[in-house]
Amino acid sequence: IVRTRSYTVVDELSMDDEPDMSPRRSLGWQYTERESDLETALAESLKERNEKYNRLIIEHMMRAEQLKAEQERIEEVKKKGWKLKAKRMFKSLGKGVLEATSKASFAVGTTPYG
Repeated sequence: IVRTRSYTVVDELSMDDEPDMSPRRSLGWQYTERESDLETALAESLKERNEKYNRLIIEHMMRAEQLKAEQERIEEVKKKGWKLKAKRMFKSLGKGVLEATSKASFAVGTTPYG
């Protein structure tokens, strides 16, 4: 026969003796005791451990997927940012060239020799 004791944390609301003090929250312990045969206790502990590891693996996979999605979003923003900067640069460069050529042609057309 195997005796097991399981502990859990309990959130308790404690009231002080002083009336003008607000209630405080504290953590307490609660436990349960069980008796079972050795095979049942081993099977239960193995089952609990497997469930815990499965839950940890699933949580890790979910975090990895979220991280990957966030990195893809950041990369997409960076790519769009680069393209947008390049378009702005070429647009301003084009405006400058157009202004320069229009001024030059105006200057050439209005010379007294021409």
